[in-house]
Amino acid sequence: MGTMTAVEKIKAARKSHCCDWCGERIDAWQPYSRWRWFDGSHAGTVRVHPECEEAGAELAYEEGGMIEFSPHDNPRGCNCGHAKDCERCAAREAMERDAQ
Repeated sequence: MGTMTAVEKIKAARKSHCCDWCGERIDAWQPYSRWRWFDGSHAGTVRVHPECEEAGAELAYEEGGMIEFSPHDNPRGCNCGHAKDCERCAAREAMERDAQ
């Protein structure tokens, strides 16, 4: 496993990005977090919604340290890996429907 830089909290994106955690769009002027990773001769930038960063941090805590993840492997704001019986995702989806 490589290394990563400190997480930067960006208050407002200058342009839209794709969230590396969930695959949904981070719209321009919306907050997001980013960090860079380095592994030998490879490097990259990770950009995530604030709630996706929180879900990743929770998973890292549960796993006892840093985690590796594949882009777009989780729903927005959750770390269940798209489990069909995830109560957290179901509750979030219900709140979004009620807000509309």
